[in-house]
Amino acid sequence: MLESGIIAFAGRLASMKRANAFTLVTRHGGKPCERITKDTNVLIVGELGWPLQEDGRPSKSLTQAKSYGVPIVSERRFLEWVGKISPAGQAKAYTTDELAAVSKLPTDVVEQLSMFGLIEARDGRYDFRDLAAARQAAHLLGSGIGLSVITKSLREIRKWLPDAQLSNLRLFPESKDRLLVEQARGHTDSKGQFVLPVEKTNHLDADEAFVQAQSAEEAGDLLSAESLYRRVMKLDPNDPAPGLNLGNLLGFSSARWRRKLPIGGP
Repeated sequence: MLESGIIAFAGRLASMKRANAFTLVTRHGGKPCERITKDTNVLIVGELGWPLQEDGRPSKSLTQAKSYGVPIVSERRFLEWVGKISPAGQAKAYTTDELAAVSKLPTDVVEQLSMFGLIEARDGRYDFRDLAAARQAAHLLGSGIGLSVITKSLREIRKWLPDAQLSNLRLFPESKDRLLVEQARGHTDSKGQFVLPVEKTNHLDADEAFVQAQSAEEAGDLLSAESLYRRVMKLDPNDPAPGLNLGNLLGFSSARWRRKLPIGGP
């Protein structure tokens, strides 16, 4: 994608200075540029500051990219292209329409989340982490939180949690312009300051159980992940995502178990 391409940047990069990114683009055969034109091949959006106006609307660069049909990709994808990180290995399962249907978000909102790098399609499809992010966005938007509040809060959170994503955080609205982050020892504001103790509860809704199942799976706690996925399936039997995840999980566990059998074993 970089070779012979005209590459533009918007927002502030988290991993490096823009001058260094320009050098990498040039080194990989591309031509870096500051502004979007009709000839631009890709717009890369930095993770430390989405290019938004004060009212939360997309900036001119994002609007132009969309009107010109220029693909918008995240800083993480750029780092994959230049060999700084390994490509994400999770299979992409959902089209835009499917993700919208399962997350209960309008299609245009899904496209906005993708434009801002909060979710990211590969070959037109999204993965289960994107689904978790979209579900959380749906919950926050349904609580009256604006998309600009979500993006600005994530920008602040990433200053002390660099890997923070909508898919791996639990965010709660304290007011229409303030989000809280669930931590092991309590709730923090977007700057990391503890503001409210979290009461332990055994009651989980389907979305909360799904997020916990994903976290358990990523941590290697497969038994807990299996139990939580099954719980989600009971709480929301119309949602195909937990069943798909459970199937992948059980397939992986079965393959690993077979590899451990001795030669000539059962």
